[in-house]
Amino acid sequence: MWSETQQTRIATERAVLREEMPQYEFYDPSGDTYVEGDVRTSDGAEFTLRCVLGRHFPDEMPRLYVASPHRLPKHDGYSVNGEGKSHQFHTLENGPNGEVQICHFKPDWWDSSKTLVAVLLKGLWWCEAYCAHLRTGNPISNYCQ
Repeated sequence: MWSETQQTRIATERAVLREEMPQYEFYDPSGDTYVEGDVRTSDGAEFTLRCVLGRHFPDEMPRLYVASPHRLPKHDGYSVNGEGKSHQFHTLENGPNGEVQICHFKPDWWDSSKTLVAVLLKGLWWCEAYCAHLRTGNPISNYCQ
């Protein structure tokens, strides 16, 4: 599935993640490739993030999902999953199983110079903002400027 150039890039991304963010693992590096790992926020909340690489990676922006917990309640009792694409919650269309997709970069701003480390750091940042939303009721967009 991957061209030689893409294979080189994926190998580089894998090496950097192994060094910088060892909690993340690559899965199926020769086909439907994704990276998954657990993060813990400063207040102790735990999330599993899954970053799915599309066929045209790195020229195509990868999709970043909250794989666990699947349902993310909002401060008002409803769920972030019900928001779909939302500026206030920094989300894109839900994933294939209804999981929240984090907006980590504007699609028009994506280019191949962006790294998976940057994507996954933005995922952690989003999780911190989500926890702040639960405490305060303020939209996630207040924390992700």
